[in-house]
Amino acid sequence: MTTHKFYGLCGVFAGALVFPAGCGGSGTDTTETTESSTQTTAGPTTSETTETTDTTATTDTETTTDSDTDTDTTADPTTTTGPPVCDTSEDFQTDPENCGGCGEACPFGQMCAGGSCFLDCGDELTDCDGTCYDLSKNLDNCGSCGNACPNEHVCAAGECLSACEPAEEFCGDACINVLDDVENCGVCANVCPAPGGSEAYCKSGTCKFDCDLYSFPDLDSLTCVPCDSSVVLADAPVGYWRLSETDIMDAAIDSSGGMAHGMYKDGVVLNQPAITQAGDTAVRLGDSGTSHVAIPGFVNMPSTEITVEFIIKAAEDVESTPFSYATQNSDNEFLIRDARNLTIQITGDEGVQTGIDVADNNWHHVAISWSSATGEIRGYLDGYQLHQSDGFRAEYSLVAGGTIVLGQEQDIQGGGFDDFQRMVGIIDEVAVFDKVLTDEQIQSHVANTLCE
Repeated sequence: MTTHKFYGLCGVFAGALVFPAGCGGSGTDTTETTESSTQTTAGPTTSETTETTDTTATTDTETTTDSDTDTDTTADPTTTTGPPVCDTSEDFQTDPENCGGCGEACPFGQMCAGGSCFLDCGDELTDCDGTCYDLSKNLDNCGSCGNACPNEHVCAAGECLSACEPAEEFCGDACINVLDDVENCGVCANVCPAPGGSEAYCKSGTCKFDCDLYSFPDLDSLTCVPCDSSVVLADAPVGYWRLSETDIMDAAIDSSGGMAHGMYKDGVVLNQPAITQAGDTAVRLGDSGTSHVAIPGFVNMPSTEITVEFIIKAAEDVESTPFSYATQNSDNEFLIRDARNLTIQITGDEGVQTGIDVADNNWHHVAISWSSATGEIRGYLDGYQLHQSDGFRAEYSLVAGGTIVLGQEQDIQGGGFDDFQRMVGIIDEVAVFDKVLTDEQIQSHVANTLCE
């Protein structure tokens, strides 16, 4: 039997006596008697052990119980539970781990300011329910958090607007047609460069630029290059008439070196401003019903492949015949007629219409080619191929030695002109090649001769 005698607030825990700090009082004895069948200490052999503790002398208390179990009942005054401990150095105003109070941690990614947690979205974005948005263009938060734009609308500058039309994009705060806008060419903010002496523009989403008179744009170097008609000579024409003479009595010189010089007849007007290079001139036809340039006995006329080029400024809605070649047996041996719809005839009255219209009083470069092997005809306007057809006069060979006439259709070799078929307008840079020119060659000629 064990007798417990307590003074003060003491108790029994887990079958052992516990004396919390301060249990008992000054000058007070606490006596515990424990009955045991086993002697646990040296001393008297009696079965009862008496232990007396003087709480005045010490605060340590030892308890003797069954020898099978020893229990340390001394409490650890440093053990703490409950809220975390913060020292006085913590900044509850800015510390994200203790924001507004000890242990008040901000959610991941948030910062602390003024004792409150917040999401730092920077200057350009806004915190909407814990996510940063650009209110100037976000469809679900347009202008303010939660302001969603209706279907088929866009958010621009913080306002919901109707969606852009096809080929348009929102650039900044407006719908822009990126196919032709020089500051948003192809995509937003793609500004077309304008080299010195040029004016930039956007065509079909591609930056281009126009140069001053007598120069052309080089898109590779982004510079304006002076026009140089020598590129035409570099491709070896068999006849090349620049028509830049200043006296009507002068011959129309064949610059190809083939000596097929021509004559100005019946009211041709010389010294017309041209566009190939500074100081260049052209001729005007049509002031009289029979005005023309005649180039007789053209022995270098190609037989199975030919390309004819010229620059023309034809009067509006006038038939106009720019180029005809006739022989003694064929008045339409090779004919390019009707500027409203350029038509090709070879040794006969049947013709092929190309759909090319130059009767608009504007400068144009025209190139027409034909190949006997397949009968293919190609038609180019200002460097772009607008016509292609096959099977026209295939395997035929043109006859050399006939007469070229610029500005009239021949009903007999060198004559038989019809006033209604005469050309009315200006012509320049006429060239004949004994081959089918490539697209690249024609485009190079255009760049260097169509220099308005």
